[in-house]
Amino acid sequence: MKRLILPIMLLFMAVLFSYQPGISQNLLTNPGFEDWTLNGPGGPPDGWALSGSGMTASQEAATIHGGTYSVNVTWTTTSTRWIEQTGIPVTAGGNYQFTFWAFDNMPDGRARVAVRWFDSGGSFIEGFYGDYTVDDPAWQQMTSGSLQAPANAVTASAEVRIYDVSGWSGTATVYVDDAEFVNVSGQPPVIVNAFATGTNTMDVVYDKDITTVDPSDYTLSGTANISFSTATIDGTNPKIVHLSNSIPAMTGDITVDLISDDGIGTSFEFYAGIMPVEYAHATNPGGVMDEIHIATFRGIVSANDAYNNVWIADNSGQYHGMLIYGNGFPASVNVGDEILFSGFKSEYNNLNEIINPSLITVLSTGLTPYGPDMITGSDIDENIAANTTPAEPWEGQLVTIENFTVESYTAYDYKCSWTEGPTTYYFHIGDNVDFQFANISISVGASYQSITGVIDWYWTGPYYRINPRNQADLVQISNPPVQLAVTSVNGGMNPMVNFDFDVVVQAQDAGGVPAVVSGDVNFTFTTNGGVSGLVGFVGGTTFTGTIPSGFSEVTVTGVQMAPAGAGVTITANDDAMILTPGTSAAFDVVEPVIPDIIITEIMQNPSAVTDNAGEYFELFNTTSSPIDINGWIIKDDDTDVDTIEGSLIVPAMGFVVLGSNDTSAVNGGYTCNYMYENYFLGNSVDEVVLCMPDGSEVDRVVYDNGVTFPDPNGAAMVFTGTPADDNNNGANWVTATLRELTYTGASGDLGSPGTNGFDQNLVVVAGFNVDLKVFLSGPYIQGMGGMMNTDLLSNGVIPIAQPFNPALPYYSNNNPSWLYAGTESVTAIPTGVVDWVLVELRDAANVNSATGATMIAQKAAFLLADGSVVGLDGTSMLNFNVTIANNLFAVVYHRNHLAVISAGPLVNNAGVYSYDFSSGESQANGGSLGHIEVETGIWGMISADGNADGQTNNADKIDVWAIDAANSGYLGGDFTLDTQCNNQDKVDAWVPNSGASSQVPN
Repeated sequence: MKRLILPIMLLFMAVLFSYQPGISQNLLTNPGFEDWTLNGPGGPPDGWALSGSGMTASQEAATIHGGTYSVNVTWTTTSTRWIEQTGIPVTAGGNYQFTFWAFDNMPDGRARVAVRWFDSGGSFIEGFYGDYTVDDPAWQQMTSGSLQAPANAVTASAEVRIYDVSGWSGTATVYVDDAEFVNVSGQPPVIVNAFATGTNTMDVVYDKDITTVDPSDYTLSGTANISFSTATIDGTNPKIVHLSNSIPAMTGDITVDLISDDGIGTSFEFYAGIMPVEYAHATNPGGVMDEIHIATFRGIVSANDAYNNVWIADNSGQYHGMLIYGNGFPASVNVGDEILFSGFKSEYNNLNEIINPSLITVLSTGLTPYGPDMITGSDIDENIAANTTPAEPWEGQLVTIENFTVESYTAYDYKCSWTEGPTTYYFHIGDNVDFQFANISISVGASYQSITGVIDWYWTGPYYRINPRNQADLVQISNPPVQLAVTSVNGGMNPMVNFDFDVVVQAQDAGGVPAVVSGDVNFTFTTNGGVSGLVGFVGGTTFTGTIPSGFSEVTVTGVQMAPAGAGVTITANDDAMILTPGTSAAFDVVEPVIPDIIITEIMQNPSAVTDNAGEYFELFNTTSSPIDINGWIIKDDDTDVDTIEGSLIVPAMGFVVLGSNDTSAVNGGYTCNYMYENYFLGNSVDEVVLCMPDGSEVDRVVYDNGVTFPDPNGAAMVFTGTPADDNNNGANWVTATLRELTYTGASGDLGSPGTNGFDQNLVVVAGFNVDLKVFLSGPYIQGMGGMMNTDLLSNGVIPIAQPFNPALPYYSNNNPSWLYAGTESVTAIPTGVVDWVLVELRDAANVNSATGATMIAQKAAFLLADGSVVGLDGTSMLNFNVTIANNLFAVVYHRNHLAVISAGPLVNNAGVYSYDFSSGESQANGGSLGHIEVETGIWGMISADGNADGQTNNADKIDVWAIDAANSGYLGGDFTLDTQCNNQDKVDAWVPNSGASSQVPN
């Protein structure tokens, strides 16, 4: 089952909801499924419709919740399906609630509430999708809680959505009965969520705003009868009431507690107090909490994969570690944070998890995680079954295993041997923390002193694994070090006078191989002074550093030298005089050259958000080389000053945006590449000054309250000149006229942060532009009139560098059809991107002669959700500066869809060559052989060419899909581009497309 994590404050559990019948009219037809006159017992029931094939909704007389009948919903497809009632009239701004009773006692399927809103023209506005049912031998009520109809809503659809579960048998059944869709606008508030925020405090969440509150109305029962002396309404969200000073303190145990608001007459069940993590373990000897009640946990973060997973522990030892699964949650916490959070216990494919997490607060930072606990390789031997000791008690915990050998590698999984006496055990290293080992190097055949990581259950193995967090978690056994070596000075580039640079020092064995040190090695730098003998270290005669125990090298940062000179060397000398000194290759220390970076846009007075959230200014690199402005200074002529900390690269002929807030949901919707502090933009008069680390002024703009510069409110000031013009002349600035696509959202302040906007002329475009439109069938969304999902973007897995130059073989294929060695990359993926594509131009008389030999240009690009193919800024058309002798044909490649070539030449209109592949069957060469109709009248590229050989066949299932199955991320086997490789990719993409082949001439 595809897991969709929603913010906890919007997620309502399947609890017995206290709605009183008769208060509001049920707006559904045949809500109890008693009428079957139209289609008979085979269904669907009167008034209800099915969303597609592969499912039935038949009459059920034995398993019922009320009345005579329920509906038996059975499905045999991995695609999402639903039984629905549409066209329900609603009033914009009103509050509505959809509930139904479900009987789900079959592990292969799940159901949940869905409500979707539509305008007067029948166009979809937005939707709500609730929590899933759980396997239970009793009926459970699913509810949306109170939902407010959008401002332009006229009708709604009420849907019972059904899903397969990973590893299912091919069929699933859920019984549904007694559905209600009611207007709850006039009803009193209802508690829809509650959770502890401490041992004496808790929050109560209602479906409507609370206007008055009395602590005497609240009682907590369960483990003990508890009252509260204080109750306050949240100052930002009046749906939340904070209760404090509980008498007695709340106990974290596995007794379900009930919070009641007697003043309104509503209650909610949850686990009160701070729940020990051990109660979320499936085999905990002291008992296990259920999966339908929320609880609060406290622990220290021990690992973070930066995608969906965080690991915490509340103590050392068995049963104290746990995986937290939540989209977006990893971005809120860091390793070493002690956090307080709420969530639900879940066991997904035998892996214990806390899901739907909501961070309450970060209690402290910079702590040492619990553990690591020392275990043996036999503790997680590959033959140990799920939920079995000795492995299961360590699941989720940070542990260390010593003295093992890496035996083999298959698909991001290392098999290791560990020996005790005459017996050899085998365990596995996984990539659940460091996805696809992007930052970790492990050598097959090498012996390691130790590995540290968190334990998980890998159900496709199936076996337990240890998952390291970084390279420091692996300590390799090596020859003893005998010498030091200076392996890098400023990354091989000549450092500048008085500018920071890095020096890498490495401990090596006698053969020059990196060697791990058994204790700290302290060293001191000396220099030969260069040819002149005058070059020395700034700030003293030497710099020092330490190679820590267990490591082979260290990078010394912040080294500076002066004056300029040639033939300089740096020598690292072991302070203990045990390791032989090492000397760098000769380099020059050069005078700094002030780079040509200019200030090109200023938002000094936003109106859609506050100044301290929405202010920004934009920098443009006028040169053909990227420039790192790490250590540069931004200031004004008064007291505002900020030093840029960390690498901040301004791309060649490209932009970066520096702002007061780097959260787009808060700052008005722009992408902030660097958030400054202690710096503010005056609304009327101020200076924006950019300086190099030594104080040399690079650029300055002084705006003047409308005297010569514009003085807008709610729009940016934009520099309209070329790089050669004076950007400190107000005549060269205008007020932004558009809200461009580098902003998210269609409304708000105007500007073009991070791009060459409509009002700007910074990027001189030569050659011609190419305007293409194409859809991918895999991520295409039915019923949206031409849109694809952006799940890869929202889950943060799209690589910042173009993906068409992978290590070979690529899924057993040494010659992918799209192999391309270009160096296109970005610092961040723009808004609305579905994925990378590769565009190739061919110059030929006709499409049949447009073979690979006629290729005249290639360029990696981004594909947006609406089918637009755009440049790396996310908005502009692709530009090519080549000569066309005949006709121009375009080929579009995607990494797991069959490539297409335009059936006819691109149409030239005033220097823009356009082509829409999606508008008809004959638009792609080969017609229906070359692409597929994704929706009536809309055509797209055929999915499931996972190994990029130009065909969809068994190799794509065996060599790609089967390898990636059950994994998540940026996968060749994820044909639907939802970040998950599962049955949906096989059944919905590979099966219908198997046998297809690209119609692009070779």
